[in-house]
Amino acid sequence: MRPFASFWVRYRAPSWRRIPQPLDSPHATAPGPDPLRVLLIGYGVAMGYGVLTHDLSLAGHIARQLSSETGRGVQIDILTDPDMTAQGALRLVERVRLSDFDALVLAIGLNEAHRLSSLRAWRKKLTALLDYVDRKKPKGFVTILISVPPMQAITAFPEVLSQLANRHALALNEASHAVAALHCGVVYAPISRTIEERSDRSTPRHRNSYWTRHTYSHWANMIVSAVHQRSVTFPSRVPRVAPGTTGSVEVDASAPASPDADVT
Repeated sequence: MRPFASFWVRYRAPSWRRIPQPLDSPHATAPGPDPLRVLLIGYGVAMGYGVLTHDLSLAGHIARQLSSETGRGVQIDILTDPDMTAQGALRLVERVRLSDFDALVLAIGLNEAHRLSSLRAWRKKLTALLDYVDRKKPKGFVTILISVPPMQAITAFPEVLSQLANRHALALNEASHAVAALHCGVVYAPISRTIEERSDRSTPRHRNSYWTRHTYSHWANMIVSAVHQRSVTFPSRVPRVAPGTTGSVEVDASAPASPDADVT
């Protein structure tokens, strides 16, 4: 079935490009002090299918909910590609200066699920990606690996292929969880089907149904909850001030840093 699955993904690609998606710049923000810088990379849930602005997409909801959780501002940069795979994500991360960010959110695996890609290859390529991030990340950096979502498909798939892709997504997620557990600073965030989904019940089953702002809010809540459960403390970018002084001062790099500070 793997060749047929790959053919179908290529055949249906033009219809996916017609699905509503954000038209604004690939950024999302939530106001607040000492803003966290977050990089969101991926496909599928990262694309914002079904909404017309990133403020209503997964990125916008993560920004607001993470800001509410931490009491800090959040700035999210979004890099997406309809052909994104684990290997493609690695090539993209290699061109990014990770020291500019506090966290990386990875929304990958959907293409591998659709194409029924090898589990062995998935584990190998995901490990290579997380190993690279481990080598290049700054102190206190957090990587959040989002699970492949349930395939209430955003566009029509043959029933047999849809069922196979769903089962394969579950297997990919099990592998992802195991690989993430072997890497320090990686939070695995499982997401599940939402209660509210927009779908025109009067149309045939094969017609498109899109993720909505309610979907993205639900998923963002699960992602931020996974971060909270791991008791993640993001380092501050605000320079520390020596006692009895006003304004920012340089801190001796040899002095021990507090757990919630990242002094460079």
